[in-house]
Amino acid sequence: MNELHLQHCIVDMQRAKVHKDGDTLTLTTKEVELLRYLADRPSEIVTRDDLLVDVWGYREGVFSRAVDTTMRRLRNKVEHTPAEPDHL
Repeated sequence: MNELHLQHCIVDMQRAKVHKDGDTLTLTTKEVELLRYLADRPSEIVTRDDLLVDVWGYREGVFSRAVDTTMRRLRNKVEHTPAEPDHL
């Protein structure tokens, strides 16, 4: 998947860019990895622990705020109203 069409933006996964409201925002490598992982599981509930193991490569049981921080940044880039997300 090279492009992801969401309700309020288009995400160019290959170029790590979000086109939203006439602006172009840049995604970090980890934001792209996280978005790909979630896009591949559209109807699944994915836990923080799943993400830490599968996206970050941490071992099970590790505590980290990396998921929360990255998810917050990603919501700010792709959601129309980040506090009330439609996609993430």
